Amino acid sequence: MSAEQTAYRLFLSEQEWNALSDKLRDPYFKTIAATNLEAVRHFEEEHSETLLHPPGTLAGSGPPRRPNWRILKNRLLRATVAWYLTREQRHLDHALATIDHFIANGGGKSHGAVRARKADLKTGEDMYVASFALDVLEPFLGDGRIEALRAAVEHMLRSYLEGIEAKEWWRHSDFNWNTAVHGNAGLAALAIRPCIPDLAARVLDEARSGLRYVVAAFLPGGGWTEGPMYLATTLGHLTDFIAALDRIDGDDLGLPANRNLHDVFTSRLYMLGGDGRSINFSDCGEESAEWMLPHAYWWARKCSRPDWTSFEDMHVKPWRESGGLFHDVEAFWYRPVFPETQEPAPVRGLHMQGLDWYVWRGGRAWLGFRGGFNGGNHNHRDLGSFIFGAGPDRFLIDPGYGASDVAKHNAVSLWNKDQTECARAPIFRLHEHPGGFYLACDLSDAYPLRASYYYRHLLLIDETHLLVLDDIMGRAGMRNGASFHLQTCLPHELTDGGVCLRGAHAALNIRILEPPDQITVHEWTWRNAQITTLSWYEEWDHVHSVHPMLLSLADEPFSYEWGRDTATLRIRGAAYEIDLAECVMRRRDA
Repeated sequence: MSAEQTAYRLFLSEQEWNALSDKLRDPYFKTIAATNLEAVRHFEEEHSETLLHPPGTLAGSGPPRRPNWRILKNRLLRATVAWYLTREQRHLDHALATIDHFIANGGGKSHGAVRARKADLKTGEDMYVASFALDVLEPFLGDGRIEALRAAVEHMLRSYLEGIEAKEWWRHSDFNWNTAVHGNAGLAALAIRPCIPDLAARVLDEARSGLRYVVAAFLPGGGWTEGPMYLATTLGHLTDFIAALDRIDGDDLGLPANRNLHDVFTSRLYMLGGDGRSINFSDCGEESAEWMLPHAYWWARKCSRPDWTSFEDMHVKPWRESGGLFHDVEAFWYRPVFPETQEPAPVRGLHMQGLDWYVWRGGRAWLGFRGGFNGGNHNHRDLGSFIFGAGPDRFLIDPGYGASDVAKHNAVSLWNKDQTECARAPIFRLHEHPGGFYLACDLSDAYPLRASYYYRHLLLIDETHLLVLDDIMGRAGMRNGASFHLQTCLPHELTDGGVCLRGAHAALNIRILEPPDQITVHEWTWRNAQITTLSWYEEWDHVHSVHPMLLSLADEPFSYEWGRDTATLRIRGAAYEIDLAECVMRRRDA
């Protein structure tokens, strides 16, 4: 290669790679380097013939993982970093063996899944593997591997263009598939541009054009409809392309000036419960670490947001998690040494306006509420559901990935029917006060055949008492058939008119203030979690239900009454009156 081409690097320059060990003066990188060597040791000593099985010690929590093509990326990144840090030949040998496996076993071939016949998620992920190998290990590959990898990239990029010409559905997608395919195609185009410039130019034009659909899906207030895990996936693939494009061409597509993108990154700082785990609406497991993202360091520097850096420093992805797409070692090319950090601003409540999700976190209690739209990718039929905890105790949970039915959430079904899809549930009242908040959400659109209207009210008082009030009117004078559901993983005890959940540090007493017929208990297992569903009907059938639950972290006297148009809770020397007609809350001294 010419001297000019030698300087053409997507991730780090050749000089930066050769000086990678200089970063170890920063304790952050020293720690990651040490755990990376441990991970590489497991990979090198315990792998199977296919290299696709993770060592059992790296599989993370849960059942043994099946063979996973994505593990090749993990192996390649880790072995490459180990090689540049230590210069031990065995690490380079393992990286090259991983590349050989990729070449010999269908690297670059689409799975042909989900009716995408030309390009799909695997195509995008394979484009990354081949591009990384060509860019970072080029001096050690030899002519045969370079030729094979370039051929694989060319094949994938031509398949990508054929998919666009065939109008495959992913080309205009506005979720994680978009950046996985368009973003990685752009990265691969940059990788082969010095040798196949015409093809690269065509692909770069299409990638830039395609990415505008996902950029338009970044909403005011932040959040992501697919949930925190797929938000990280979307941002990770986007970063790999934009960072390389900016490095080589000085073009960041203007994204650092995009206020909605700022909101998306900032919202990540507040999508955690007091237990340190994610507010896991949509397809994200509560225990998942896939929301952690070293790529955020690049944006933190680019956008001058040291609070983002601080957040990522506090949440480094566990090195034993081997099956995902992004890994802690990627910080070696996205995080500078000793970056500026700043504690994130204390925010009690965050309303993600465009998404219409709400999170609140106080000194003790914390909550996430799911309004918005249930027709997005990886969505569930869970409008009106909420997650509630205190400190490290998560009392009411979201079952996570794949648990789509409304009865599997902290929500309501009418006549045992599910919510309709593509429904909207706007949070139309929201007021925060010391120690809590009041919100009202219109769920009518989710039950078009059974409810004339349905409003769910939440009132948090002094981080201690949460009133959940459901105001449901049956359609055309028919009984509404409401069935109420709660989900927990904690031990429970049925009480007179309610249930008590016992956490490690606190108890939550749930009182059903309109007498239930009976509370049924259903135990089930979902993705290794032992879940208890508590369900009940009202004691009498109603056309119009005003159904209150009081969730209390302390046993204190209270009274509740329901008038024609108001519901009033008296507790702690105050009266909290909810005007059901106007959907407003008023507090006065009792």
